[in-house]
Amino acid sequence: MQFSLSFAALIALSGQALAQSATGNYVITESDNALTPNGTYPAIFSAIYGAGDQIWGFNSVGPETVVIQNQDSADYLNCDEDGSPCTTSTDPQIFEPIKRGQDLYQISDESGDLFLAESSDKTIHLVKDVPDDEKTLFTLTRPEECEFLPIHLYFWYDSNSIN
Repeated sequence: MQFSLSFAALIALSGQALAQSATGNYVITESDNALTPNGTYPAIFSAIYGAGDQIWGFNSVGPETVVIQNQDSADYLNCDEDGSPCTTSTDPQIFEPIKRGQDLYQISDESGDLFLAESSDKTIHLVKDVPDDEKTLFTLTRPEECEFLPIHLYFWYDSNSIN
């Protein structure tokens, strides 16, 4: 009995850690637009078309930190501290997704004080001071192809194999 309670507590804590760090594959949206790498240009928010380049993998690198990797190109999301538009790169950058609701997150870099924000030209930037009217909440939605499917177990019984 003691073992089962400990095991249940461990499962609950694991689920909480996963929810906090937002590991998994997501479409990142803001104002009904999805984050999309735009070739060699900055990552932008554009209309959702369901393309593979709008799916981002949040891969854990610590208890509450992730790298954000594009599933189409395998490049990582990178944002400079000088506030220039975020781009994709072969070098990973560490981020911290901070849960603010059911599917709503703010995302900071590993220093904790720079947040991704949408600008008027639909690019994203890291900014030190986020104005109250700046859009900083992002919705992380699992695309259909990334949903967990139920596992069906089938047992095969051979009456001839029993002696």
